[in-house]
Amino acid sequence: MKNLSLFIATVALLFAACGSENTHLVDTSLLKYNMPINIMAPADAVFDNSDLGDYNSLDVQDTLGYRLTIESAVVGSLEKDLVKLLEEEKTLVKADSFFVAFEKETIDGFIYKISIDDIESYDFKYFRMVGDRKYTFKGSLVGGFHKDLKVVENMYKAVQPR
Repeated sequence: MKNLSLFIATVALLFAACGSENTHLVDTSLLKYNMPINIMAPADAVFDNSDLGDYNSLDVQDTLGYRLTIESAVVGSLEKDLVKLLEEEKTLVKADSFFVAFEKETIDGFIYKISIDDIESYDFKYFRMVGDRKYTFKGSLVGGFHKDLKVVENMYKAVQPR
């Protein structure tokens, strides 16, 4: 019985650590992927980069559920209005038939809830303008939606400038 209690306590501690603040994340430069930005990412993250010049996509993943896609694109001077961009992106997300609600909105991004077959999940979009490039941060296209809002909130914080 004592071993069972110890095992349960260990498992509970591991789950608490995985769902807690970004404790396993480290400041990570993305300069080697032609992105002059830093994010907080797992030390053991795997990076998959597609660099097409004016458009660049970087997937960042680990085994604990950190799944992020960063898209970078050259934008013209008329496309640098972050307020307008944010409204356009919110309209696109809202138009999705699975959309339920915006959980959090800031001046440079948002977290939203979807429901597919009565299963609620969360994702986010966060935007940065650096020079002539727009950076879009979002959950990875493969398995990007999370059932745990706290995990998405932590990833949302992890992509914001320090």
